Amino acid sequence: LSKGNGMELALSTPWGSSVTKLGDLSSLTASSEDTNSLPMATWRNGSRFRVWVGGKADIALTTTLMGDRTLNSSQIRAMAVAESFNHKNEAETEDQEPVTTFVDIAGEQRLVASVADSQLHVVTSGGVVPLDPSSIKEMRNVTEDVQQVGVDDAPWFQMELWGGGSVMGQLRESTVRFRFQQSEWRVPVQELIRLVNPAPKISDVTLARIGQLIRDLGHDDWKMREKASGELKVLGVMARTSLQEAFKQSEDAEVKHRVELILGELE
Repeated sequence: LSKGNGMELALSTPWGSSVTKLGDLSSLTASSEDTNSLPMATWRNGSRFRVWVGGKADIALTTTLMGDRTLNSSQIRAMAVAESFNHKNEAETEDQEPVTTFVDIAGEQRLVASVADSQLHVVTSGGVVPLDPSSIKEMRNVTEDVQQVGVDDAPWFQMELWGGGSVMGQLRESTVRFRFQQSEWRVPVQELIRLVNPAPKISDVTLARIGQLIRDLGHDDWKMREKASGELKVLGVMARTSLQEAFKQSEDAEVKHRVELILGELE
């Protein structure tokens, strides 16, 4: 295609639908072994899942070799999107995990999207524990490792929390809602393999504290500089983005030096 970047495809899954620009896709691949299986769509942000393509709508194409063509979208089974569209792949490689919230789903599928639910309710042996999804560092399906009898046949999850500690139990919800592009999708908990928040959600109060600590790295009092360095190390990944920005922007040699040392310890 010589003019395909603005073309849109209607893609559907069991969890929801999306109208996607061709330039947001990396590829659409059909299985060579199972001709009846749905094609796998791969997004440039790292998402990948099986989709139904289009419907009865016709798509007008401008091709390099055959000029203007009209194609029914339901006929599309596979395609590759050229890098010439100048869209950087955020995931870069299949092995590199996304830097934003993502969920691995049964069938080697992945959805890079934020959780839309304000709370998830974990049914544990001690009662129901409400959790803010952003407080979860990683949630793994551990059903195969659990011998306990729980709520019906709901899967078991082990949740590691950003604030420390962990929770194990079953979700009271039957589905988890995700925001993908402009849509809200519902994924059944039975299909969830792993949910990851690569970075913690940081409150405004904590952000303000991090900013003050970074400024204190250049304080006249050596004890204040040492204290600020120590606290920033404790804050760890929560302070990383602010520290990286300070390293770029600060003109204070002492601040840049201390920031560089702290970032080095966070690697």
